[in-house]
This record gives sequence, C-alpha cells and structure tokens, in this order.
Amino acid sequence: MAVIREQSLKVYRVLLEREYGSVRKAPSDVRLPVTMAAYGLTIDEALALPREHEEREQILSEAQAEAEADAAARAEERVAKVQIARLRTTGAVKAAEHEVAAVTGQAQTRARAELVAAERTAAVESEVIESAVVAEAEARRAAAERLTAEDRKAATEADADTAETERATTEARRQAAEAVAQESALKRRAAEDDTATARAVQEATEAAQRTAEARREAAVAELAAVEAEDELKLSSTERAVRKVARLILARGGDMNAVSLDEVGELLQLKPATASERRQQATALIAEGYRP
Repeated sequence: MAVIREQSLKVYRVLLEREYGSVRKAPSDVRLPVTMAAYGLTIDEALALPREHEEREQILSEAQAEAEADAAARAEERVAKVQIARLRTTGAVKAAEHEVAAVTGQAQTRARAELVAAERTAAVESEVIESAVVAEAEARRAAAERLTAEDRKAATEADADTAETERATTEARRQAAEAVAQESALKRRAAEDDTATARAVQEATEAAQRTAEARREAAVAELAAVEAEDELKLSSTERAVRKVARLILARGGDMNAVSLDEVGELLQLKPATASERRQQATALIAEGYRP
C-alpha cells in the first residue's frame, strides 16, 4: 500500500512539473498531495482537504440554522402557553364577577323578603287594632309570624349561598395565582434553554474553527518546509531526514512517538535504514532544526 502511494506521488509530481514547470509553481491546493504525503495522506485525500473544509463550514452553518429554528419554535410555544394562561386567568376573573353578581342578587332578594315580611306584619297589626274580633286578629298575627319565619328561613339560605359564593371566589383567586406562577416558571425555563443552546452553538463553532486553523497551519508549515528544501537543493537523503524530523516534531518532539515502521513506510526503507534516518532526524532537531 505504501509503495503504491509513493509511486502515485512520484507520478503526480512529474505531472505537476510537466504542467507548471516545477512543483513550487503549482497552486497551493494542487500541491497539497506533495505537502501532506509526510502525514500519510493519499493524493485523493489531500486534494479533498479544501472540499472537506467547505463541507464542515456548511455543516456548522446548517447546525446553527437548526438551532435558531428550534429556538424560534420554543419561543412560539412559550407565547402559546402564556396566551393559554392569560385565557385561564380571564376566565377565573369572569367567574368571580358572576359570583359577586349572584351574591348581590341574593342580598337584594333577602332585603325584599324582609321588607315584605315587615309590611305583612304591619298589615296584620293594623287589622288587629281595627278589628273587634280578637280571635281573628290572633289568627292573622299567627299567619304573619309564620310568614316571617319562612322569610327568615329564606334569608338563612341566602346567607349559605353567599358563603358558597365567597368560597368559590377564593378558589378562583387561588387558581389565578397558580396560573401566574406557572407562567413565570415557563419564562424562566425558556430563558435557561436559550442560554444553553447559544452556549452549545458557540462551543461547536469555536472547536471547528480551532481544528480548521490547526490543519491550515500544519499545511502551511509543511509547504514552507518543502519550498525551503527546494531552494536549498538538498539531496534525497537530507530531504528524507527532514521529513522524518517534521513528523517527530508533529508528535511532540519525541523520537519514540514515531515508530520505525512508520518511518520505513514514509520513506520506503528497510528497518535498519529507517532507524538510521530517525536517529539523524533526532540529531537534526537537537541542532535546532524547525520547519
């Protein structure tokens, strides 16, 4: 696999030299297979880097659009819930108004009943004074007292209705207070959801930007190193040593972080020669080499 990749890379370099006169004169995107070969990328993978970057940008843009759409949907839902709560509160107020009107009507009924009772009592007493028959007057007085008792009973029932109305009014007020509390809780949770969504979108965007910037810097550094080697007209061995040195530096500067198999596959060398190149690269780094 490594042999095929190296052969393809050589053919690609020849094609670049044929088309542009030299590899350095080729556009940066076209030189990517040569630049990124040290990191194990094939020609197709290297050429696909710009397209993958654009696709990631598109994915981030779509994710942000989806997040904004979700936020808008939640906002609409919150508005609907607030409207429902307001309708419930309005209904409770209207119910209380009806109950107050009922209480007022019952009080008026009781007053009329007492007035009628008083008028009846007065009429009976007047008849007693004017009548010469005591028995008839007593009978009429008894009738008046009976009517008064009935009126009092009606007034007692009206008081009971008034108490029930007051209880219903208190319950309606309690329900209205609960509706207001639920509305406040919904607003608070909605604000927390919006804050969390905005934070997640920002973190995803920053992570993608950091990844893209790191890859871009690596590609630029590799390209600069290759161009510097072209200008110095280094031998193939010197170029190989520097390529291994850049790979070691990319792994943190630790020689053991790059295996002999990786060096052998990168340079198409046997293990013994690969070990020599890795040691030479380590010495070059110790001398202060930086791409």
